[in-house]
Amino acid sequence: MAQAPTDARRWWDSFNGGEEREVQYHNAMAAQAVAGMVRSTLGPDGRDKMVIDENGDVTITNDGATVLEKMTFNDPFGTMTAHVGFAQRSEVGDGTTTAIVIAGELIRGVRDLLSKGIHPSSIVAGFRTASSLACDKLELLSTSVEDKDDPLFEQAITSNLAGTISGTEGEALAGLIVDAFRQIDDFEEGDYAKRIAVTSRPGRRIGESEVRSGALIEKTPIVEDVPLEFDDASILLVDTPIEVDDSNRDLVADVSNPDRYQRFVDRDSSVCRRIVDRIAEAKVDAVFCQKSVDDEIAQLLAKEGIPITRFTPKPDIEFLARLFDSPIVSDLNAEIQNRTGQADISYTESQNTFYLKRNDASAVTLVLRGSTKMVADELERSITDAINFGGQLLSDGEVVPGAGAIEMELAESVRKSAVKQSGREQLAMETFADALERIPCILAENSGVDPLEVLTELRSAHDDGKTDAGINICSGKPTNAYASEIVDAAAVKRNAIISATEAANLVLKVDDVIPATELKTDS
Repeated sequence: MAQAPTDARRWWDSFNGGEEREVQYHNAMAAQAVAGMVRSTLGPDGRDKMVIDENGDVTITNDGATVLEKMTFNDPFGTMTAHVGFAQRSEVGDGTTTAIVIAGELIRGVRDLLSKGIHPSSIVAGFRTASSLACDKLELLSTSVEDKDDPLFEQAITSNLAGTISGTEGEALAGLIVDAFRQIDDFEEGDYAKRIAVTSRPGRRIGESEVRSGALIEKTPIVEDVPLEFDDASILLVDTPIEVDDSNRDLVADVSNPDRYQRFVDRDSSVCRRIVDRIAEAKVDAVFCQKSVDDEIAQLLAKEGIPITRFTPKPDIEFLARLFDSPIVSDLNAEIQNRTGQADISYTESQNTFYLKRNDASAVTLVLRGSTKMVADELERSITDAINFGGQLLSDGEVVPGAGAIEMELAESVRKSAVKQSGREQLAMETFADALERIPCILAENSGVDPLEVLTELRSAHDDGKTDAGINICSGKPTNAYASEIVDAAAVKRNAIISATEAANLVLKVDDVIPATELKTDS
């Protein structure tokens, strides 16, 4: 009898078609390493990562996508796996770590399947069948969220924040997010999150965070000796430079005598005066400009009592346009009379911040507090993700039980279907089910609970028909996720399963890596 190989590497070298599998072995290792980096951040008790970039800047976060964004990958398959998380965040606003962890577990299973001599095509087919079955089952297990007032909506937001902040402060922040959604009117699908801005102010307790009806713009007026307090002000938003147009000016100006020089200066002054007159005639009280502003124009506007800012960030200009439901002006020579927005304006000099308030605001701002800048920045990232998650939830309108309950139920469904399959695809489907079950196991590991005991008890509960049974991270025992108010968005789980499956299949399909820089053309 032939002696068993002592390690995986020897096996790769000796197996028929070893070169192809050697490449796939490397691909799997690189992709799996990325998943291993973020798995400890999963769940309410997930650990933080301290990421130090090449400039020495430190970021402390437990958001998987943020960790991967700050890192540099030399291996293309590591980069590919990281992009699973980026795509997940872009598509549904949450679930980045879940998607990467499932992808990593599938890829771990790929290595075992290949070692048994199963062809990559059979594994790909099995994974796709299992993914389709899981998504169909997910749809059947979903519960509809009626609107922003549905208790399930706030429960989902609270569950989303649990990985960053929990307890009374987490519940308070979730309440603020829900309040922000309720303050704005109904808009087109996917437009909610764009109408909720997030800004952080370090130095105070998290519990002092608040929702403000309107916008906070951290900007200093060009000329400070001008009124900065207005009631029902008329506000002009401009995304083009406000300055003298030099496009038609001669390349050489003849200023050989004082009269010619004075005419040259007067020409610019008259242009500036015309721009200021147009703004004043439109009864504008304040101007926010995205681009540069001529100093003379700013001074002339100040004499008219009109403050103006320059280089206001584009996201702020666009948010103000949504707040006012007014257009952004790109040509001051066009009609601007009816293209302004209305709001009360106040200015806090110590923070260099404008507050533009509207009682009937179609956009609001969440002002977050934190003891330090690092805490406030991490909180801002988490709240932004939770808002995107909430917008997606209102668009999709469905939730599923959290705490690993949905993964256990999907795994059981896939495993039962695998038994009915003939051929080697059955083993791939079993591996897929194992990957899904790793989610509650990792939740248990990160909470200091025995994962094997948790998995055994959860399997028993789901065998008994308890479809909502998830892990109680405090006791380590099964709990009804809905009764414990632990819910997730169905869209997040669906997208995580699909993207993880495609990532694993892509690793399988690549049988060679060819650096294009090494290709040479024969003479």
